Amino acid sequence: RKVGSIPAAQTKRVLFIRHGQGAHNASFKNQGIVDPHLTEVGEAQVASLNQQLQPWLGEIELVAVSPLTRALQTASGGLAGTSAEWAISPLLREWLVSPCDTGRPRSELLAAFPALHQWEGAAELPQIWWSSQTEYGLFTRICELEAWISSRPERTIALVGHGGVFGQMLGQHLPNCGYQWVEWTAEALSMQEMV
Repeated sequence: RKVGSIPAAQTKRVLFIRHGQGAHNASFKNQGIVDPHLTEVGEAQVASLNQQLQPWLGEIELVAVSPLTRALQTASGGLAGTSAEWAISPLLREWLVSPCDTGRPRSELLAAFPALHQWEGAAELPQIWWSSQTEYGLFTRICELEAWISSRPERTIALVGHGGVFGQMLGQHLPNCGYQWVEWTAEALSMQEMV
């Protein structure tokens, strides 16, 4: 169904943002680091991202973030200045194929990122929220994520996550701190890149 064939109130704008460069992106030998942080290059990418997103920060109503540290760091800096509500969701985590995609326990995340205590989903986040998945399991999770996006009342949503998951959803791989706006119908049947 075309976006124009449903009421405008059911159409959302979704901003997909991939995290900045993590230690695992800088060198293949770092794939074994559990839940890597951003590198200095990644931190500079996040600062640049924040400048690029300034025109839209006031429009974003919800920021939803993967619980992996590199995504949390990217969201915190890249979307600094927005008055949006914040949510944490393991639906946005990366497909666990390397140790770098393994998360930290909820208690460690809350200690490292105290602001999480105020975020939607933090209280419900399991202590161990990551798990390995088959390819079928990944696609099932993506369907759950799409349904979650569609069910949200907000019209403008920013998602901060990972190249593997977003690549499956968008049909292209975003670079570190790359972003793409997408038009999204309430039924999530038609996602079209916005011009």
